[in-house]
Amino acid sequence: MAERYPTEWSAVSLGDYTVYVCLCSYSNLVRHLSFEEDDLRQKLIRHVTIYDGVCSAGTHCLALDCPLNHTEDEHLAHMLDMPFDEEADEELKRVWGRDTVAGCYVEMAKRLGKAV
Repeated sequence: MAERYPTEWSAVSLGDYTVYVCLCSYSNLVRHLSFEEDDLRQKLIRHVTIYDGVCSAGTHCLALDCPLNHTEDEHLAHMLDMPFDEEADEELKRVWGRDTVAGCYVEMAKRLGKAV
């Protein structure tokens, strides 16, 4: 039997920036994030469905710590509206502890999930 878990979008202020995060109620982790308010995206990403241990968003999710997540690294940049991933500059590496821009955003999502 399929079970539906709602997601909830929140605006999080990070100084001069606002990040829009989508929290999954199944994992309590950030499933998606955006740096612009996107009404269409927020209307489309409203829930995840778990059926027989498989998540409907399991290949398109930033919650890499979720046991149902199977998102490939190559897909992360696309999810973050980047044409491709690239090496992070030294400041990003220092702040987020990751080597690529997409990796920094995944780490941001992980930390924001604990704060939301």
